[in-house]
Amino acid sequence: MEKENPLIKLENVWKIYSLGKVKVEALRGLNINIGKGEFVAVMGPSGSGKSTCVHLIGCLDRPSRGRIYLDGKDINKFTRSQLSSIRGKKIGFVFQQFNLMNTLTVLENVMLPMMFYEVSLPKRKKRAKEILDDMGLSHRLKHYPTEISGGEKQRVAVARSLANKPTIIVADEPTGNLDSKRGKEIMEILDNLHKNGKTIVLVTHDKLLANYAERVIYIKDGMNVDAL
Repeated sequence: MEKENPLIKLENVWKIYSLGKVKVEALRGLNINIGKGEFVAVMGPSGSGKSTCVHLIGCLDRPSRGRIYLDGKDINKFTRSQLSSIRGKKIGFVFQQFNLMNTLTVLENVMLPMMFYEVSLPKRKKRAKEILDDMGLSHRLKHYPTEISGGEKQRVAVARSLANKPTIIVADEPTGNLDSKRGKEIMEILDNLHKNGKTIVLVTHDKLLANYAERVIYIKDGMNVDAL
């Protein structure tokens, strides 16, 4: 059930891309409310607009029309710099492709987001080590992403998403490159984060993964639907 005073609110949101002379309507009047501390899954077929939706929820983009509110504030009123700062502090991202820096060690990858907010080096190291220890990766601190398994890479990605103590975790197909066992491990980590108060927004096409969520939002052809 939706909670009152939503942390995230999409109100009649449209997203239109121009590809040459062709306009593609990725989202067409989408409405979503997500309460603080909820675990919500966003589901839809390929091309439904679910990834576009989550990019907007994560403040990675702005709507073409409509309004998006984060903690009651209209993101369209923020400058690009303000939006970047809010995104970095309030939202952590976990992607299917891991998006780790192969030239940095596991420890350095997790420390990286804190550099942009003037956290001192000792505090960055301490925070990163604590998170990686929680992820069972304290023995991998000096390893590079090319030297660890896919499941370990995604745990590093989750650790990195937690670096700046965000209130929201956006996970876009986080198990897509993992086998079922490693995928379950990642989902259990997300579930535990939710139980500890994080707001989780999961994009998935897998109904089994959606079972971890309290509520499922279905999208088709860029619009809300009751079911798929």
